[in-house]
Amino acid sequence: MPSFYVVAMDWPTVALETQANSLKPLGLIPADTGSDLARSLNIPEHPERAADVIMRGFYTTTDLGKVHDGKGTSMWSSTIAAIGTDAHAAQKARQLNPRLESLRYPLAAANSLPHFRGHRAKIVLDLERVIEGEFAQIRIGNTPYYGQGMRMCPDANHHDGLLDITMVRPAPRLQAFRDLARGYVRGIKDLPNVSFAQAAHISLEKRGQPITADGEPFANDKAEFEALEGAGRFLVPRP
Repeated sequence: MPSFYVVAMDWPTVALETQANSLKPLGLIPADTGSDLARSLNIPEHPERAADVIMRGFYTTTDLGKVHDGKGTSMWSSTIAAIGTDAHAAQKARQLNPRLESLRYPLAAANSLPHFRGHRAKIVLDLERVIEGEFAQIRIGNTPYYGQGMRMCPDANHHDGLLDITMVRPAPRLQAFRDLARGYVRGIKDLPNVSFAQAAHISLEKRGQPITADGEPFANDKAEFEALEGAGRFLVPRP
């Protein structure tokens, strides 16, 4: 049996399912959407340099997120779960030509702007704090990056035992386009229609909206999210 796993392709959820809570670290050679996790772990994007990180054998433990649909199905998440327009964009990105590489998600997100409208949502943080309102996008993150380089959960830390939640209220289409571009260049932290929170456990209900985890379709309407401390191990550059 190998002492570690290696993923050299677009981020496959099955690899995370195999690695989570095991004693074998996972080595990443970034490709396509998998680069968001690598970016958060400071893993080089160049394949040869990423392979060198793996061969050096230094690893760190990280938190992982786990998503439950309330029907007995669950899924591990290493980066960000998205609800609303983000989830729509993630699904569209997978339909675009892989040759577009890092442009796939930005193009899909721009194409999804006509869907940037609010839907009523109820969010419960750690079983006690309730947030209700109209949101176009909700992101629940273990790490900051999603959408091939957009800093969607700017303060997320995969060592703090918490999930970060970013809530985006509806905005006119032109503003939504500007906010999308700003997310790749400067981040979204100071935008007036965006708010943030943290919790170890999050339940969410948002009718008629798809939910994705690490870009993979998972559920509709409602889900529960939890942070599991130290559940992941990844081969990373030495500090």
